[in-house]
Amino acid sequence: MIKHGMGKRINIQETIENARKQLANEANLSPALKATFELLINLCLLLAQKWLPKNSSNSSIPPSADPNREKTSKATGKRKPGGQTGHPGTTLKPVDNPDKIVPLTIDRSKLPQGEWKAAGWEKRQVIELEIQRVVTEYQAEILENERGQQVRAEFPRGVVQSAQYGQSVKSHAVYMSVHQMIPCERVKRAFCQPDQYTVERRKRM
Repeated sequence: MIKHGMGKRINIQETIENARKQLANEANLSPALKATFELLINLCLLLAQKWLPKNSSNSSIPPSADPNREKTSKATGKRKPGGQTGHPGTTLKPVDNPDKIVPLTIDRSKLPQGEWKAAGWEKRQVIELEIQRVVTEYQAEILENERGQQVRAEFPRGVVQSAQYGQSVKSHAVYMSVHQMIPCERVKRAFCQPDQYTVERRKRM
């Protein structure tokens, strides 16, 4: 919580979360511009965390070691732990169009004797998160005249290396380091190719 020039208090975490929601709901922005804004938001959060005093709500300090934490009453009530009677529960709902369908058939040779016929399917769905690398290759056309002079098409702004990380990767790295407070070495390991990480690890041994 900080004060700006008008004397009003600003909740930094709440302000950043609102900015992220507005950015996610803005459909007219290009993916590259969204990634740039996300990177700027994460940088603002990094600067704010370095400027504000550390406590159990904005750092890895455990609540037991934070003398300024907000203490709550431990008075026990009459309610039992867990879900209360009459409280509506929440559960995952199956989707109508799954991405992958794996049929599980019965080995007919192991069935007892008798007349068996198809009676339908019992369906259960497992939701997984799949993260994959997307590599975009820009191929700039080159023209050459009869005197050997060449003209090349312009690459997009910021594309200056034969291979480089894009804005979405940089923004995700800042998010992992700043918002999730993952050590830089582990963030680096997440972006290394398996063989590259093995070579670097052997050099340190």
